[in-house]
Amino acid sequence: MERASYTFDEGEKGQPAYLFEKEGESIYLSIIDSVLSGMEGDPEWQRVEFGYSDFLEQYLGFKAQFLSQLYTAAPGFADQWCTIYLREITQQNSGSF
Repeated sequence: MERASYTFDEGEKGQPAYLFEKEGESIYLSIIDSVLSGMEGDPEWQRVEFGYSDFLEQYLGFKAQFLSQLYTAAPGFADQWCTIYLREITQQNSGSF
C-alpha cells in the first residue's frame, strides 16, 4: 500500500500543526502539537479519514478560485507570480501526495 505523510507547521500566532497521512486511497488529518509555536493539538481531530479523490477535488477547486482572484486583482503580475511560486510548490511536493 502506498503511504506518505506531510506535516504543515507554520508556528505562527500559536497555531497547532496539521499532519496529513495518505494510505492507499484514504487521507487522514490530525491536528497535532506544534513544534514551532508550542500550541497543543486537538484530541478530537486525530486521524480523521477522508478520500483522496475528495481531497484532490477540493484542492483543484481552491486552486482555480485562487488563480481567478489573482488574475482579477493583479492581471499584469499574475503570470509572473505563477511562474515563480506555482513551479516552486510543484517542485517541493514532487513525489508526495
